[in-house]
Amino acid sequence: MDHIFMPGMVGHSPLIGSYDQRWGARFVPSAGIYDIELRSKMLKLGQASDYRVHEGIYAMLAGPQYESTAEIDYLRLIGADIVGMSVSHETLVAHQMGIRVLAMALITNDLQDASKCGANLKSEDVLEAAEEAANRARTLILGLISQE
Repeated sequence: MDHIFMPGMVGHSPLIGSYDQRWGARFVPSAGIYDIELRSKMLKLGQASDYRVHEGIYAMLAGPQYESTAEIDYLRLIGADIVGMSVSHETLVAHQMGIRVLAMALITNDLQDASKCGANLKSEDVLEAAEEAANRARTLILGLISQE
């Protein structure tokens, strides 16, 4: 499990700006952000519930536009499994503050199907898929919390 934080690669990091040492180190390593124990527990919960749960490489683009076909091709080439517009900012800040981090991404559209990318992707479809997945995510999160 890891991420490709595209905005951070071009200088748009949530760690830029005023620094307060109470938040943690100024310069934070990006490797090893995602807590191994939490990841293992979540994978076991997913497998036990017959949900399709697995680890991968999350690519974060800034949005709010959806990714282009060329961007999808590039992200696949560099090893991304999924793409979204969030997660990475929050995980970096939490990691800086010493908080254990587990990231979840609900897949709302299939990047393997080019007909559903770019101009053909509708926000309504993404929101509908997210609503359908929300109950499964809630079950997994509550299961993880009950173990902590």
